[in-house]
Amino acid sequence: MTYYVVQSFQGGQKGVPFADPPLMVDEQRQAERLAERLSHSKLAVVALSWDGDAGYGVFGGAVILAQYGELPEYADEMAIAI
Repeated sequence: MTYYVVQSFQGGQKGVPFADPPLMVDEQRQAERLAERLSHSKLAVVALSWDGDAGYGVFGGAVILAQYGELPEYADEMAIAI
């Protein structure tokens, strides 16, 4: 099964960005459109997909479908946790 997630970031105190709650969607095109819409009001946005089996907790690496803005340095680590 393929999972699609859109992760956005806002500017925080002292310029340190923080992550909004991730948004799960059903299809690739939906993730891409949502990321594009959010990019108008967020510091950064990334749409990702993963192939895997949630029942077994086995997932492949994240694939970036769309990216807007400069992602925070810690965003790579988040892809593992989403």
